[in-house]
Amino acid sequence: MWWYFEAIELRADCFYSAGVPQVLVPPWSDCYDFGNRVEMLGIGRWANKEAKPRWEQWELANGINEVLFGPKAGQMRKRAVELAEKYPEFSGREKAAGAIMAFVG
Repeated sequence: MWWYFEAIELRADCFYSAGVPQVLVPPWSDCYDFGNRVEMLGIGRWANKEAKPRWEQWELANGINEVLFGPKAGQMRKRAVELAEKYPEFSGREKAAGAIMAFVG
């Protein structure tokens, strides 16, 4: 049952590079975009659409259940891994730093 905990990533940054499906409960309106993005990318669920900016226990439970056991759970896991491989964490920063260092010599 180790995959129960591996399937949920509790990070707020770099959600697309985590490699595991996401369940988001964004607390503020400037974070709602992340909820939309995980659903648009097919890597998770925005769990608290009904109670935003707060969240209800049932919303989080339903989101977790859908990501772990729902009909698209396998597809979400596969897509999350694909995105993590395509956009590894910190790769953009490393490329930018390398380009700057090459420019300044």
